[in-house]
Amino acid sequence: MGFDVFGKKPINETGEYFYNTIWEWRPLWDYMFRNLDVLSEEDYEEGDYNYGYEINMEKAKNIANKLNQKIKSGEAEEYIAAYNKLIDELPVYLCGLCNGSGFRNLPDSNDAISCGLCHGTGEAISFIKSYPMEMENLKAFADFCENSGGFLIH
Repeated sequence: MGFDVFGKKPINETGEYFYNTIWEWRPLWDYMFRNLDVLSEEDYEEGDYNYGYEINMEKAKNIANKLNQKIKSGEAEEYIAAYNKLIDELPVYLCGLCNGSGFRNLPDSNDAISCGLCHGTGEAISFIKSYPMEMENLKAFADFCENSGGFLIH
């Protein structure tokens, strides 16, 4: 699942289209809501789904301006570093699918297979580690917003 974001009235190619996987979109959208003071609760909730929610031109420009301010000031870089440090430091845990054995029995059989969740290690990592956050993504989204004329999230 991904997020296809289409510019409503793009002024150039940069504002036509922006794409993120669900794993990239969620930290980006969360960052904007919590740090830019631009998105309403409704924007935040609705923009977390990909069924065509609209952000108008004024709000898109405001997002671009505030994102660029955070990038230029270094605040965005500090946030991303702290976010990634937190993600990197999440502990591994006993795999709940195989109870740490690394193997699972096939249904109606005594045959064991390697656990698909932990890949036979008996340890699993938090799914939160699947949500990366990178400065390039923030910059690309700021550029998109600046040139989009508002956008639709699909």
